[in-house]
Amino acid sequence: VPHPVMNECKYLFQPVTVTPLKMRQSLVRIENRRYFSSLDDLKCFWQVRENGKILLEGGLKIKGIGPGETTDISVPFKYPSEMSPGASYHLDLVFRTAEKTSWCPAGYEVAREQLELPLVCPITFDTVATEIEGSVDTSAYHNAQYVQKNEAVSFVMALGLELELD
Repeated sequence: VPHPVMNECKYLFQPVTVTPLKMRQSLVRIENRRYFSSLDDLKCFWQVRENGKILLEGGLKIKGIGPGETTDISVPFKYPSEMSPGASYHLDLVFRTAEKTSWCPAGYEVAREQLELPLVCPITFDTVATEIEGSVDTSAYHNAQYVQKNEAVSFVMALGLELELD
């Protein structure tokens, strides 16, 4: 069984890096860290995950990225139409060998990157407010009351959640 530090070492020495550019447009920069060969011997696969569960997956063409070169690529996925409150969404990119080599079988993972997707699921509170005084009378979420009349209230953006007040 390999030592856990070996996974970190593999990540640090991987021949491909991925940098997020414009994640709302699914645009990433792929860099070939090799000195003498292109990435033509690799296949790239992507997955969109919600809390680790795969929602979407597919392949990505990375042919023609020469030694030391970078290229900007749009990953062809659509953002989920329905999101869960409090869930985190990530794009995983995995690079595997296309064919068997002298040192590894076909499909061996040589690089991996996980990028956070800028998805925010709005949480709607049913809120009754007194506009003249500017105070909140009641606030409830999923029929559970969170604020009583005359309580001090502070709405804070937390965990990437967007609060919408009705």
